[in-house]
Order: sequence, then structure tokens, then C-alpha cells
Amino acid sequence: MSQPRVFVTRPLPPTVLQRIAARCDMSVHGEDEPMQPAQLAQACRAVEGLIVSGGKVSEELLAQAPRLRAIATVGVGYDNIDVAACTR
Repeated sequence: MSQPRVFVTRPLPPTVLQRIAARCDMSVHGEDEPMQPAQLAQACRAVEGLIVSGGKVSEELLAQAPRLRAIATVGVGYDNIDVAACTR
């Protein structure tokens, strides 16, 4: 069975990334700043999981990420995630 593909939008502590990489086929955006919406949508096209920090997960992004099944946010709250669109 293949591992799920996960995209991480910002660098995280090495120990965290090591734990994710042990269970997932992981890729990480190397810059510590929010990604542009089009750039984030491109990165999410073929992943099942998204770990987002400082980015917006909109209905438009979700429409371009047909395999996306799980979204985790780093930080407090989920104001930047369109929960209604995720539920649909």
C-alpha cells in the first residue's frame, strides 16, 4: 500500500517533519511565508493531505484538489479554512 501524499505549506521543526515523512510521501514549501493562492492550488492538485500555516483554503482551492481528504492547520483557529466547502 502506498503512503498518502501530504503537502506542508511552511517549514516546520525537523522532528515534526521527520514524523510526517515516516508515514507519508511529504513535500514542503521551503519558504517561511504564505503561498500565493495559485501556487498553493498547484501544490495541492495531487495530494491527499494538507498541513497549512498562514494560507487560505478556499472553495476555489478545494475544487482544484480532487484527492484532498484531510487538512490540518498549524496554529490557533481555522478562520482561513472554508469548513462548509470542506464538508461538501
